[in-house]
Amino acid sequence: MKIKPLRKNYSVGDTWQTVVDIPRAGFLSCYHQSDDGPITQVSPIQPNAAFAVGEGQEISIPNPSEGFDIKFERPGVVEKLMCILEISTKPMAIQNVRANSVLGPMQVHSFEQVLDAYRKKDAYILWGQIQDRG
Repeated sequence: MKIKPLRKNYSVGDTWQTVVDIPRAGFLSCYHQSDDGPITQVSPIQPNAAFAVGEGQEISIPNPSEGFDIKFERPGVVEKLMCILEISTKPMAIQNVRANSVLGPMQVHSFEQVLDAYRKKDAYILWGQIQDRG
């Protein structure tokens, strides 16, 4: 799975847009973190929702229709995005990873903890990560 930024360089005040290339059908979840701050689920933005995707799709993260942006607000801050594609016919209930509210902070402190939650369920996943500095 590839995650690509729409631009090569970003400055403070710019909005970060990425595209995720989907290699196989499944369920996509994406997570954002600024530096070492809280992790937020940014796709799907509804807690405990499943986002079914098809092979060959290109998905914009964040999705412009969902009404939020990821902005570079301070110089030198690293914005990180990790997406996980769960290859299955129905999504697994991954405990302690989902947020309790839309775009709320999650109960994990690192992307590795998010991956561990999927691994504990023996989920077959593909994942990718990208980061940029403003």
